[in-house]
Amino acid sequence: MKTQVFGKVYQGYYNDFYLRSSYEYVFLKVLEKKGLSFTMEEKTYEFSDGTKYTPDFFIYDDVGVLQRIVEIKAEDKQYYAEGVATVKKMKE
Repeated sequence: MKTQVFGKVYQGYYNDFYLRSSYEYVFLKVLEKKGLSFTMEEKTYEFSDGTKYTPDFFIYDDVGVLQRIVEIKAEDKQYYAEGVATVKKMKE
């Protein structure tokens, strides 16, 4: 994986996936180790307030049915709060 360091953020490519953090890299490696089918940033959702959101991972079962959407956030409280707000919008 070729990475560049921007502050505390690690960015780079791994197996043709562009990763924005070491958290995403670790999660991707877990998915690979478990043999799960997944894509990254496959779809962008637009909310009723006009904002847009592109989740990190889309995980599928053996027949290609979407099972889970996963967003990776840092342990920073601000990012966590933003993630909670986004999940609330997606549920609506």
